[in-house]
Amino acid sequence: YDTALSYLFKALAIYNKMPRSEWIDKRRSVFKPDKIVYTLYKLSKVYKLKNDNKEALRYSQQLFSQINEQKIGFNAYDLASYDINMGDIYRKLNEHEKANLYLHKGLLRAQSIFHREDMRDVYQALSQNFAAQKMYDQAYHYQLLFTGLKDSISNQKINQQINKLEVERRDKEIALLN
Repeated sequence: YDTALSYLFKALAIYNKMPRSEWIDKRRSVFKPDKIVYTLYKLSKVYKLKNDNKEALRYSQQLFSQINEQKIGFNAYDLASYDINMGDIYRKLNEHEKANLYLHKGLLRAQSIFHREDMRDVYQALSQNFAAQKMYDQAYHYQLLFTGLKDSISNQKINQQINKLEVERRDKEIALLN
C-alpha cells in the first residue's frame, strides 16, 4: 500500500503542475480536473484498504470538493464509483445515515448506466450497512439482491468463456479440415 500511495502522490504532484488540458498526441489529451479527481479516488481506495478510514474519507471528501468546484460534468461511471466508495467509507466509520445517502446515490447512477458490478457492490454494502443498524429485513433484502446479481455476473462470465472456447475449437476443426 505504501508503494501505491507513493506513486499516487507523485501522480497528483504531476497533475497539479500541468495546465488544465494537455495534448499527448494528435488524438489523445489529458484533462487535469479528471485526473486529479481520479487520483484522489485511488488515494481514498488505498487508505480504505489499509483500514485508515479517516484518511480515506479525507481524500474522498477532497475529490467531491474538486467535482463541485469544476464547471464540467464527470461521467456517470466514475461518479457512481466515487459515491459508492464514499458510502462504503461512511459505513466503515459507522456513520450509517451518510453511508445510506451515498450508497443510494451510487446505486441510482449505476442503475442509470446499467453497471452491474457497481450495482452488486452497492447491494452488498447496503446489506452490511443495514445489518450494522440491526435493520435485518432491509439487510436481507439487499443480501438477496447482491447474491442474485453476483451469481448472474458469474454465470455470464462463465458463458462468455465457454462460447470463446467453442469458437476456438471450431476454428481449430476448420483449420484441420482445410
